[in-house]
Amino acid sequence: YKEGGGFGELALMYNAPRAATIKCRESGPGLLWAVDRGTFRHVVVNSRKTQKKKYENMLKNIEILGNMNDAERSKLADALDPKEYHDGEVVIKEGDDDYDEFHFYLIERGTAVATQGADNTEVGVMVEGGYFGEKGLIEHAPRAATVTAKGPLKVASLDTAAFERIMGPNGEAQYQARNLAEAYRILYEHYRYDYVEPGEAAPRRLESVDPENRSICDFEIVDDEFGFATVGEIFNDE
Repeated sequence: YKEGGGFGELALMYNAPRAATIKCRESGPGLLWAVDRGTFRHVVVNSRKTQKKKYENMLKNIEILGNMNDAERSKLADALDPKEYHDGEVVIKEGDDDYDEFHFYLIERGTAVATQGADNTEVGVMVEGGYFGEKGLIEHAPRAATVTAKGPLKVASLDTAAFERIMGPNGEAQYQARNLAEAYRILYEHYRYDYVEPGEAAPRRLESVDPENRSICDFEIVDDEFGFATVGEIFNDE
């Protein structure tokens, strides 16, 4: 999460335990604004009920989400954030490769135009109920086109972290696979290291030619942004 981001809302909305631990990663102190549970539920939860229902109905018509059940679709609707753009404002830019800043967009109201190339050749027009931005998120690829608002545009957006958490490898398989065998191959690549066979207590150990006492702690890290020199330093309590 970066400046302008938010977290902690799902536990407040559903009276559920925290699903993850959040820590400040910067060297200096971070500045956060916090809202207590009572205020959050009074102001946010009630106002989002109608909006969430609208999002769920829109999500039912999206082809790549066709295999989602109602519970999964509800989680996705919860994670969507509304955004508005003015006429001519660029929503996504062709060639952008900052994956962490990618979003998936669902059009609530208005029109968006997709163009490509230096001459801005029009390659698509999206209206209410349409969506865009999913390809870059699923394929981890640079943006393939520029999308611009044509008139006032309101969208519901899903950031990279939420998209990966909710869609996961199942979304990738559904989007990329041409047949059942291809979908199996994609999912196997994700699950082969942590899949537990029915009746077994843990994932099966993969065969390896490495000696059991092999250590990677002394493996050097080059130009690490956090200052680690070796792999062992990452796991050192000190």
